[in-house]
Amino acid sequence: MSDDTSVSRPSAPVSPANVSGGVNVNSQSAAAIGRDIVGRDNITTTTNITNNYYISDATNQPSSALSRGELVAIRVTPPTVRDDQLIIGADYWATIPGGHFWLGSERQYDHEAKDAELPQHSVYLPEYRIARVPVTVALFERFIQVTHYKTTAEKQGGAKDLVKGLTRDDWPKNPGAYWAHPHGPASYAPATHPVTCISWLDALEFCQWAKVRLPTEAEWEKAAAWDQSVQLKRIYPWGNDLPTRDRCNFDLHVPDTQTTPVGTYSPHGDSAYGLADMAGNVWEWTSSLYRDYPYQADNRDDLQAPGERVLRGGSFYQTAEYVRCAYRNYHRTDACVSDYGFRVCAV
Repeated sequence: MSDDTSVSRPSAPVSPANVSGGVNVNSQSAAAIGRDIVGRDNITTTTNITNNYYISDATNQPSSALSRGELVAIRVTPPTVRDDQLIIGADYWATIPGGHFWLGSERQYDHEAKDAELPQHSVYLPEYRIARVPVTVALFERFIQVTHYKTTAEKQGGAKDLVKGLTRDDWPKNPGAYWAHPHGPASYAPATHPVTCISWLDALEFCQWAKVRLPTEAEWEKAAAWDQSVQLKRIYPWGNDLPTRDRCNFDLHVPDTQTTPVGTYSPHGDSAYGLADMAGNVWEWTSSLYRDYPYQADNRDDLQAPGERVLRGGSFYQTAEYVRCAYRNYHRTDACVSDYGFRVCAV
């Protein structure tokens, strides 16, 4: 990474009204598309398409996510598994062009900026491809079926659940909670929702099987916040307006399931590059160690180095200040919490 003072710093926050948010896709009937989140051709009938994404009307809740036949609320072709190998279509990825962008925050433009986000500085990244959505329950279940991998939460006997008024260290462990039952044995994880209760170690195991990788912290933020067309940084993926219930899942607005199907808030909540769920829903692991800025070409993305790793994006639990694109969370690599998930980059 390198700094470049030639990149123009914005003189004022860019208004969402002047910025395009997301990409347009043509509405189609679900029958014409004929594929669900796990790539089967036999899907339950879907009756409506809203805002160019698919809404399932399935009401049954069988024990296996793969058998529920739920359609994903998304604008991309879900990955499939063939001969135990993951097949990912080109439209699953957003291509982020190479170039400089502003990493971090500046209090003059973002009054919620935290010390860990300072100083804002220019970083160069080469071109890369990042998934438009987080990894779903159904896709993670395919990984489990093929590899028989046991997640960290299963090995530890449960995952931590979120409790208002308590700090992270005091959150209780929910016995029997893991990716398939994120709130304990009586709960279930809907197929089209982002997978949760995932440790950084679990995410790495998935990446090794799928032949993908975690994004670096800088890659995640550029995909979430940078508007290439106007060379300006956004506070939230859609712009600088505060979050609302039609832009992201935050602040416990969905009390029953807590998480929501990936892409539910698309395109209204999308980043300039067309990525969904970059604010709220679940925290997303990155490959990066938590270290002070400026972001340098040190070993912070060495997967073998010890230390806590960065999570980005906030979750269904967080308030508006924590779902800003620049906010930095971090935790132990074996931490399993009911709002921790991940998305991936192409190798």
